[in-house]
Amino acid sequence: MNRQRTMSWPTTVTVAVAVAVAGISLAHADEPQSSPADARTRIERALSAFEFMPTRAALLNISPHAEKMLRDIAAGKTRRSLARNRALTSLRHFPGKDNEALLARVAGRACKRTDGPCRVDREQALCSYAVLAGDRAVKLIRRYLAHKEIDTRLAAARALRLSKSPRALTLLAQRLTVEKSATVRAEVKQEIQRIEGAEPRMPAVRRPGQ
Repeated sequence: MNRQRTMSWPTTVTVAVAVAVAGISLAHADEPQSSPADARTRIERALSAFEFMPTRAALLNISPHAEKMLRDIAAGKTRRSLARNRALTSLRHFPGKDNEALLARVAGRACKRTDGPCRVDREQALCSYAVLAGDRAVKLIRRYLAHKEIDTRLAAARALRLSKSPRALTLLAQRLTVEKSATVRAEVKQEIQRIEGAEPRMPAVRRPGQ
């Protein structure tokens, strides 16, 4: 008489679990990994966060192709204006000729006075271009030191300092002698102090009766 061998209860459970796990693994084997489009969306969301600016490391952690995605966003291929402006800022962390060329192109745009986003992007690109190009950016920056828009002159003063050009201090001092706006004059003075290694002095506040 043949005896039919049966598996014990623990063995049966173990086999069942193993089969289930294998089935789950096979089911997910054909699922696509995170696509470039998903990474691009995540980078745009990170750039659009008001609380913080993502670091170079954080962007590369999202995608090893973060630099190319930043260029696409900075070139205007997004409907999120904050993401575009911050992409222009973040590109200063990725030195390279392609990034310099893009930043110089955006910084050189002719913007209408009523086109606020264009002007904001141009001013941000100017500062980032100064970081990457250094002294080579001075030629473009000088065009904006005498610009009719105060915000643009403010950006040019900051960009001169960021360029770390040996000509920056002289150009800022020259601008100080002809600048009529009190706001721009204060900014120029602060940038001069920063270049000289001193903490900018805040203007004294006059109290009533003084």
